[in-house]
Amino acid sequence: MSANKYGTVDVQLDVQLDDPDNDSLTHPSSAGENSGKQLTSSRKSEEKKREKHRYSGSMLNRWPRAFARLLDLSWQMPLVMSTLLLLASGQLTAGITSDWLLFIMVAFVSLPIALLLDALIAGIFSNTPAKAIIGVKAVSSRGERLYFGKHLKRNIGVWTDGIALGLIPISLFTLVKQYKRVSGRRETIYDEKLHVRVRSGRFTAVRVVLLLLIAIGATVGLTIFAN
Repeated sequence: MSANKYGTVDVQLDVQLDDPDNDSLTHPSSAGENSGKQLTSSRKSEEKKREKHRYSGSMLNRWPRAFARLLDLSWQMPLVMSTLLLLASGQLTAGITSDWLLFIMVAFVSLPIALLLDALIAGIFSNTPAKAIIGVKAVSSRGERLYFGKHLKRNIGVWTDGIALGLIPISLFTLVKQYKRVSGRRETIYDEKLHVRVRSGRFTAVRVVLLLLIAIGATVGLTIFAN
């Protein structure tokens, strides 16, 4: 832009109309097409990210989460049960003549406490030992880390909707129900309510053996300690 001798202002547009590479001038629609392609590419990239964080219901991914939960409980339950027995001492066993009845009562009370412990560990360390070793992790629908509050709500869902408060006859039906949902590439009821996804790593024999050894060692150690 420059002033001429008459005091007016000349506006110069530096546009090379003869430039063959200037598609926005020679082909006005090309700019819109490029913008559309970029938008489509961005959407596909976003969909891939969401799909990455979604849980896959394949056989490879179904069993690791079940084994991880069982193996975590295999050391959490003995720990809580032993602690309860030590704290209660003779008061808990007063009037109970059957060892099996005592075991069932203590196990029933210990289950929600063990799930509380599980949520506390996952909230602090972002995962539990068994899940970390086997490659299973619960995250938000956006792939973000869950904290104690969300882990606690999730474990309450596991306790009520997953294993029916530990009532074995009923829990068989609830477990089958959740299994069918996961097999159908859906989240469990409690995960769906909380918008939680479960990532599963590769299910290898080495991981299973390692977890079994840890679970057996923890159970034996706690049993000896309790006696």
